Amino acid sequence: MTKPLGLIKAHASNPKLWVVIGVTVAGIAVLAETRRRRRKAVLMNREDFGAFVERFEILPFPQPPPPAAKQSLYGLTFAIEDIFDLKDYVTGFGNPDWRRTHDVAEKMAVVVTALLKNGATCVGKTVMDELAMGITGENMHYGTPINPQMSLFVPGGSSSGSAVAVAAELVDFALGTDTIGCIRIPAAFCGIFGYRPSHGTVSMIGAIPNSQSLDTIGCFARDPSVLHRVGHALLQLNAVEPRRARRLMFADDLFQLSKVPKQKTEYVISKAIGNLSGYQLPKHVNLGQYIASNVPSLKGFYEESTNLQNGTSALKALSSVMVSLQRYEFKKNHEEWIKSVKPKLAPDVSNHVLVAINTKYENIKTLYKIRSEMRACLQSLLKDDGILVIPTVADPPFKLNAKKGYSTESRDRAFILSGIAGMSGCCQVTIPLGKHDGCPISVSFISYHGADKFLLDTVLDMYSSLQEQVGIVSNLAPFPDTNGNMDASELLKEKGNAAFKGKQWNKAVNYYTEAIKLNGTNATYYCNRAAAYLELGCFQQAEEDCSKAISLDKKNVKAYLRRGTARESLLFYKKLLKTENHALTYDGDSGIARALLQILSLINDIPVSSRKYELVRSLAEKLIEENQSGDVEVLRLANRTSLSAAFERTLSQLEGTMMELGYEPVVNGRVGLGYGQVRYQLNRVFRAVRSVKEGTLGALGGRPREGVKWSEKLAAELLWLSQKLAACGCGEEAVWRWASATNLAWFALSAEPRLQSSLVKVSAFLFKQAKDWGLEEIEGKTTTTKANKEEDASGLVAIVMQSCTGTDVPVLSTSEKAELEKVLEELIGMMEQEEEQEQVLSLWLQHFTCCPSSDWPDLLPSYDRWCTTARRLLIPQ
Repeated sequence: MTKPLGLIKAHASNPKLWVVIGVTVAGIAVLAETRRRRRKAVLMNREDFGAFVERFEILPFPQPPPPAAKQSLYGLTFAIEDIFDLKDYVTGFGNPDWRRTHDVAEKMAVVVTALLKNGATCVGKTVMDELAMGITGENMHYGTPINPQMSLFVPGGSSSGSAVAVAAELVDFALGTDTIGCIRIPAAFCGIFGYRPSHGTVSMIGAIPNSQSLDTIGCFARDPSVLHRVGHALLQLNAVEPRRARRLMFADDLFQLSKVPKQKTEYVISKAIGNLSGYQLPKHVNLGQYIASNVPSLKGFYEESTNLQNGTSALKALSSVMVSLQRYEFKKNHEEWIKSVKPKLAPDVSNHVLVAINTKYENIKTLYKIRSEMRACLQSLLKDDGILVIPTVADPPFKLNAKKGYSTESRDRAFILSGIAGMSGCCQVTIPLGKHDGCPISVSFISYHGADKFLLDTVLDMYSSLQEQVGIVSNLAPFPDTNGNMDASELLKEKGNAAFKGKQWNKAVNYYTEAIKLNGTNATYYCNRAAAYLELGCFQQAEEDCSKAISLDKKNVKAYLRRGTARESLLFYKKLLKTENHALTYDGDSGIARALLQILSLINDIPVSSRKYELVRSLAEKLIEENQSGDVEVLRLANRTSLSAAFERTLSQLEGTMMELGYEPVVNGRVGLGYGQVRYQLNRVFRAVRSVKEGTLGALGGRPREGVKWSEKLAAELLWLSQKLAACGCGEEAVWRWASATNLAWFALSAEPRLQSSLVKVSAFLFKQAKDWGLEEIEGKTTTTKANKEEDASGLVAIVMQSCTGTDVPVLSTSEKAELEKVLEELIGMMEQEEEQEQVLSLWLQHFTCCPSSDWPDLLPSYDRWCTTARRLLIPQ
C-alpha cells in the first residue's frame, strides 16, 4: 500500500481528513472547468471564427436603370469557398502547395459573376478541407473554423468556412461545393440551411473539379427566404410557377440510422403539413428495399456481411459506388499534380488521396450505369410531386482535435445518407429543426432531378409551420426511449400484438391503452385496440376507437372495415332488443335473423363469377319475402336489422376497397372545405372530366382491374340492399347512411365510368326515397345540431354531384333526371350557409361547363338565386 493511502486509512475516522479531501477534489474540478471555459473563450475570440482564408470586398454590378426590376440580391453579402476563381486572386483549394504552384485566375467563376449581377457583395474566401477530400471541415494549414453552435466540435466539411461564416452571421449567405456531402454535412452541424442543386444545373466553370459526376455548386443561408432568392439567382428561375400538390415520403430505414428521436423530426414535419393546404398525408417507404429492386447493377457491390442495421446493404453498396466514382475522377483530375508536387497533406487527407491515386479501377462503366439507374429510380419514386424526407446526418459531430475522429461506422452512415442525392443527381435542401442534447437537428428534403424550384418553394412554404411545431415539441416531455430505436409506445404496441395473437384480449386492450397514453396521435394504436374490443364484444368502444383512428389517418383501411363490423353488431343487437324483447322471447325468430345476416354476409364475400352467387342471392330474396309477407312484427324487425347491418357493412367495404385502389378520401372527413381546398378539389374534377372526354379515365392511377370489378359489385349490392330496405319500410336507414358517406363523393372523382354509373344509380334511388320520406327528416334522423343537419344534406348532394362528374353515359331516364333535379334544388335550398351553397354549386358549374355532351343536372335557377343572395350580402343595409 502506498504511503498516501496508508495515511488515509490510518486517519479514516478523522472528519478533518475528509474535509481536506473534499476541498482538494472540488479545487481540481473548478480548475478543470476554468481551463475549459478559458479554452472556449480563446476559440470564440478567434477573428471571424477562423472562417476566412482572406478578406476583401468585390462590389456588385450597378443596378440597371428603370424599367428593369430591382436586383434580387441587392444589399446581401456573401463569401465563397476557396475553390472558386476570382480574377487577380490565386485559388488555394485548401492547401498552401496548391496556392504556391498555381497562378492568379484570369477570369471570374461564372457562378460568382451571376451573384454580383444580382446585386450581392462578395467579402472573402473561406477555409475548406484540403483538396475537398474530407467531411469534417478540419484544415491543419489554415486552422479549423469554429462551429458557432458547438465551439468544441468540428463544423463539418469540406465547405466548412462558408458554413461557419453564415452560422456566425458574418455574411448573409455563402457558396460552397458539394460532392459527397460537403454542403449538407456542415449545414447540419452548424444548424443552418444548405442547398445542393440538381447535378449540372449550376455552371462549374471557374471552380476546381473534384469529381465531375458528383460535383455541384450550392449555398448556405440562415433564412429560408434568402436561400430561396439565392437559389433562383443561381438557377435563373422564373419567379412564378403554378402551385401543385406535394407528397412527402419518410424513408423509414434511414431514420432508423439517426440517434435523434422521431418526435423531433418525423412528428414535427407531419404536424406541420397538417396545418397547410396542398399537402397529402405523408407516406412511408423502405428506401433501401426500393433501391435494391430498381437499381439492378448495384447487386455486384453488396457486401457479404455488414455492421450496419438490417435492410441497409443496398444503401451501403450505393455509398461505396459513390466513393469509388469520386476517387476515380479525382485521380483523373489531379494524379499528375500530386505525383509531381508531393504536397504536404494532413494524415487523413493523405490517406484518402493515396487510396484514390493507387487504386486500379476496372468496373468504371458499371459505376456510371448505376448512377443512371439511380436517377431513374428516384424519378420513378418521386414522380412530379414527391419529396423524400431523410435525416441529413446520422451522428453528431466529434470533438476538435480528437485522436480517433470519425469511426468507420459513422463515416459509412454519413455516406449512406449523402449518397441518395449524390448518386441520383437530385436536388436536396438541408433544414434545421432545433436541437437535441445541445446538438443541431437537421432533416433533408430531396426532390427529383430538375425540381429545384419546386423544392425551394416547398421549404419556404413550410418553414414557418415547422418552426412553430419545433417550439411546441421542445416544450413537450420526450417520448420515453427503450433499447434500440423503438420508443416505449411502440414497445407497448408490440406487446399488445403478442397478447392479441395469444387470444388474451383484455391484456391486449391494456397494452394498447398504455401506448395511447404515451402517444395519442398514432392511428394504429386505436385501430388495434378496436380489434381487441371486437373480440370482447365491446362494440361501442370499438366503433369509437375506429372513428378516432380514421380522424388521424384517413387511409387506414382496417379502421373502416372494423368500424363497419362494430356498427353492424351494434345495430343488430340494439334493434333486436328494442321492441318488447321479441328476439329474446322467440328462439326460432332470432335464429332466422342470424341466418339472414349470414346469407347477406356471404353475398358480399362470393364473387359474381361463382355459380353459387345467384343461388345465395335467391335464398336471401326468399327469406326476406317470407319474413315480410307475414304479419309478425319480430320477423319484419329481423329483416330491417339484418338489411341495415348489411348495408353498413357493404358501405364500409366499398370505402375500404376504393382506398386500397388508391382513391383519395375527403379532407377533414366532410364536404365543408376551405376555399383553397375546394379550389384544389375543383381542379381534380376538371381533370377527371377531361380524362373522360379523352377516353383515358379508365387507366387513371393504374387501378387493378379486379379491384375495380369488386367495387362495382359492392356498389350494385348497395343498390339492391337499398331497394330491399325501402320495400321493408325503412328506406330512411339507407338514406342517412348514404348521406353520411362523404368519402365516396371524393372517391368517385377518379373512379372508372362504370363504377361512377353504379354510384349514380344508388344516389338516384335514394334521392327518390328521400323525397318520398320527407326531406325534413334527413336533417333530424342522425343528428340534432344545426351544423350536422346541414352536413348530412350537403353530403347527400355531394354524392350525386361527385359521382356523376365525368359520366355522361345515359345511366338515368329522362323522368328520373328531372325528378332528381327537383330534389337537388330543394336540398340546396335547405342549406342556410351561403358558403355551403357556393361549394356545391361551384362543383356543379365545373361539371356543367366542362361536359358539353351533358346538360344534367341543370341547376341554373338555384345558381341564380345564390348569386342574388351573395350580391345582397355585399350591399350595406
